[in-house]
Amino acid sequence: MTGPVGAPDGRIFIWQRDGVIRIVKNGVLLPTPFLNFSSKINTYTDRGFLGVALDPNFAANGWVYLFYTYEAGGNPNDAAPKTSHLSRVTADPTNPDVMLANSEVILLGTLDVPPCSQYPVGADCFPTDSYTHSVGSLRFLPDGTLMASHGDGASASFADVLALRAQSLDSYAGKLLRIKPDGTAPQAPLAISRAQASAAARLQAQVKPPSGTRAKMR
Repeated sequence: MTGPVGAPDGRIFIWQRDGVIRIVKNGVLLPTPFLNFSSKINTYTDRGFLGVALDPNFAANGWVYLFYTYEAGGNPNDAAPKTSHLSRVTADPTNPDVMLANSEVILLGTLDVPPCSQYPVGADCFPTDSYTHSVGSLRFLPDGTLMASHGDGASASFADVLALRAQSLDSYAGKLLRIKPDGTAPQAPLAISRAQASAAARLQAQVKPPSGTRAKMR
């Protein structure tokens, strides 16, 4: 199990690193998964299906957000460079315990043929060129925006020059992204308390939003 998240109706969505989401309903683990994306998840070392969040208006729209290392070749243990998807699926209105078929929408990471370096600067691509530092977590803020963390996609075994992408405002690598539920950048700045101001200032100094990108990095 990678993590649980509770729905407003009391159900618990439990996601697994291999790309499966199960539901606990009334204290019972349902036999049919909510979704099974195992055929397109790469789980080599610490890659995988690591981020899941329910929309703040989940009770009405049934939206579930996913963040995972994408595997196009069917081999979950392939060590080659990969990319990541930040996507959204919808619960089936007729049976909300399962995903509506073909409902996945890729919000960020639409350019998913690795490596990301083949695309123009600022391209919509999450790089995972090494075995580690891939996708991270998803969390909704009280203002309804979504935070998504992604590693630098570089190696942890040596001084990998690819880690420097984390300092580039034109790359998703090594960033904490703040987006609207449709994947676009929010216009309003992040509201924080006075007590958080010092730490937030240090963070924003490193990840100010780049011009021309979809996600707002702050």
